[in-house]
Amino acid sequence: MKNTAQITILIALGNLWMARKVLRKREMLGD
Repeated sequence: MKNTAQITILIALGNLWMARKVLRKREMLGD
């Protein structure tokens, strides 16, 4: 159970990081 929870958290963090990257790119393009 512990491993699956860790994997889920890692995936969630990865998705957040990717979303941030995309948003930052959009902001740069907006400027």
